[in-house]
Amino acid sequence: MGNKVFVTCEKVKYIKYEEKTSTLEIGFKSDSMYRYFDVPEELFKDFLEAPSKIEFFETQIKDQFRFSKYR
Repeated sequence: MGNKVFVTCEKVKYIKYEEKTSTLEIGFKSDSMYRYFDVPEELFKDFLEAPSKIEFFETQIKDQFRFSKYR
């Protein structure tokens, strides 16, 4: 999988994207980790650039893509 990008956010710890499978992994500071499937690469790039990672997550990713919780 791609490299983890650690972000400055009160709830999100890191974001990781795998181009081959269009899988977005999000690690939260609560130690939970989710993988979202079929996420366009452009959305990942927008997520990285978003001023508020948690707001972007809640409006653009959460409940928009199939996911699995890993922790």
